[in-house]
Amino acid sequence: PTTSPFPSVKANHTIAACFATGGPYTITATAGTGGSITPTGAVGAACGDTVSFAIAADPGYAIQDVLVDASSVGAVGAYSFNNVQANHTIAASFVDAECPAVTVGVPNGGETVISGGTANLTWTATDNVGVTCVDLLISIAGPGGPFTPVATCIGNSGTYAWTVEDSASTNCYLKVVAHDAAGNACADLSDAAFTIAS
Repeated sequence: PTTSPFPSVKANHTIAACFATGGPYTITATAGTGGSITPTGAVGAACGDTVSFAIAADPGYAIQDVLVDASSVGAVGAYSFNNVQANHTIAASFVDAECPAVTVGVPNGGETVISGGTANLTWTATDNVGVTCVDLLISIAGPGGPFTPVATCIGNSGTYAWTVEDSASTNCYLKVVAHDAAGNACADLSDAAFTIAS
């Protein structure tokens, strides 16, 4: 056996031993969609090693959680296993943090639509993962609203046939709100007023 004496002891001490029969060990590192963990895969570690991991989210994503041996250590960007003496796992998950980009097409200012008639509302909406649905709202009292829903959570087709409300105004605005599956939402507003005429 190997001895390791503490000569002239005047304080508390600790001692740890690693044995060849207890290693080498494997740390299995995985990352979900939207980011990476480095190093990744099956990472070897000798008994007593320190192994460090870096976690990074892709553009448009954020770190959601990091699980070490199936227990959460939070949304951390780095984690180290110190004095490795067993197999371990580390798994990083990510969440979509980017809201859709949305732009009002028509009416975007200066147009006139007729009460009771049909007007095509148009827009474009894109997202790093996907637009799940779109809300269309109209204000007849200026850009500050109040806004009345025209259609709620419709498909992102880019166009909607609107039966124009029976309210004459020269201070009308269209608001388009785009949603994604992660609950992110962004909106755009007509650049200037349009008119609803009788």
